[in-house]
Amino acid sequence: MVLAHDETIDRVSDGSGWIKDYTLAELRGFSFSKVHPEFDKVEIPTLEDLLYLVQDTDLELNLELKSGVLYYDGLEEKTADLVHAMGMDERVIYSSFCHYSVKKAMAYCREKGYHSHFGILSGTLIGKAAEYVQGLGADAYHPPAAQMNEKTLSECHARGLKVHLNNAKKYCDYLMVGVNADELVCAYKHKVPVIKEADRLAIVENIRAVDECFLVHTLDKIEIYHQHHFDVIFIGSDWKGSPRWTQTEKDMQALL
Repeated sequence: MVLAHDETIDRVSDGSGWIKDYTLAELRGFSFSKVHPEFDKVEIPTLEDLLYLVQDTDLELNLELKSGVLYYDGLEEKTADLVHAMGMDERVIYSSFCHYSVKKAMAYCREKGYHSHFGILSGTLIGKAAEYVQGLGADAYHPPAAQMNEKTLSECHARGLKVHLNNAKKYCDYLMVGVNADELVCAYKHKVPVIKEADRLAIVENIRAVDECFLVHTLDKIEIYHQHHFDVIFIGSDWKGSPRWTQTEKDMQALL
């Protein structure tokens, strides 16, 4: 099982075609450095690579099951079994835009006694979101940050659901409800955007009140910023060397 955002390798590698049509050995024959040419040869990482990378840390993982365009039979079971084998059940939340996939993962984990968590991703804000997510049996709702509102946030919290704001294009998208959100999840293709100093200071104050903040790069490298009371853990790797670690307030300020 490999880590990838796209269903094809065209955008991020020197190859082309559907991931499903290649073996792992074949995929590792390509270089996934197309969007980061500063790296000579980057192999596609596997889920096992990621789990080994964070296993000895206190980081939690949001694993998105990429079943929105193509459905990969057995993905949920294989993923859950590997996570369990690595002893990381309670540190993983499974999410997907394919809610059937989340339900399938949830049923399998509960049947096996794997104590993981489950989040419902949506591209637009769901009407009666709290009722819908709770009805599916999930633990959390992952709505688009720019569309979230206090009413939906309060309704989710009233039902014991976590709210993980997703897909913010700018840190400013967090300002409206960031203080009360449970987590912030964001993927940037290149770098964190530059914002005005006044906005930066306001965002810092909001982030101080948030339990955790994840920013994740996929494919060529993974950068996870884990924010807890303004302590930042950064992991970056070109998948050829060891991870790099920093944990300072200065690093967070530099990112903002």
